[in-house]
Amino acid sequence: MRCIELPLSRLVLGTAQMGSTYGVANRTGRPDIGEVEAILAMASDAGLKMLDTAAAYGQSEEVLGRAGVSRWQIVTKVPPLVDVPRARVGVVIRESVVRSLDRLRCEKLYGVMVHAAGDLTGTNAECVADALSALRADGLCEKAGLSIYRPQDLVDPPSSFFPGIVQAPLNPLDQRIVTTGTAQRLTENGCEVHARSLFLQGILLMPPASRPARFARWAAALSACDAALGDDPLASCLGFAAAQPGIARLVVGVENETQLSEILVAASQAREPHGTAALANNDPNLIEPPLWGES
Repeated sequence: MRCIELPLSRLVLGTAQMGSTYGVANRTGRPDIGEVEAILAMASDAGLKMLDTAAAYGQSEEVLGRAGVSRWQIVTKVPPLVDVPRARVGVVIRESVVRSLDRLRCEKLYGVMVHAAGDLTGTNAECVADALSALRADGLCEKAGLSIYRPQDLVDPPSSFFPGIVQAPLNPLDQRIVTTGTAQRLTENGCEVHARSLFLQGILLMPPASRPARFARWAAALSACDAALGDDPLASCLGFAAAQPGIARLVVGVENETQLSEILVAASQAREPHGTAALANNDPNLIEPPLWGES
């Protein structure tokens, strides 16, 4: 394994767990406000500067606002717009962002993303793009873009709009954002790429016997991944993602201070595993969590 330098400022603290019981590996539920304040303090003291949240993350934005986030750069996402009439798209996006600012108790966001990538490729795409551009022009956010599950979600966005920020999954099993050259292309054109799902909702950190039974059908793929990640899968997953070209930041979510402390230690010991190219898996039922209930 090759040691990887991973400045803690490259880590983004994900906050889905702060607003809902998120993740197949979640064992402790939502942290209370005291725990959230302690997590934020520990993260800030360690050098993290950015939070990732969304209007769809339950009470995450409200909790963050109560805890105090004035020192943080914040990225949030607007809800899916599929049922919004074309004439209302711009208004709905702006109202959503204004509500997010109110809940977060802040005046400006670092980034605003659409949570459903299809909103920037569907029939209302031009309206969505115009609304996002207007948010930047009016000083409500620094960057605008989208959250995706797969590289093809970026196909045919409005020609007038190139995302300033894109969030995508990346881990040893799901390498699509890198192997397709998408991350590198985005970066070369001035887009900031954030990698999430570094641990596949914790599945890659679990001992085999602890994984839910639904993953038994992928035992061979997971076993190969376990072998490559070695005895410190946390440091290996972080190192793998940090070493990939075109990736600016890594989103990590935690339920408590202990998990955050473990991530901070692992980041200081990040290493890139050998043989990860062979681990790439294109089965969406394995690598895309929204499909787990259907597989």
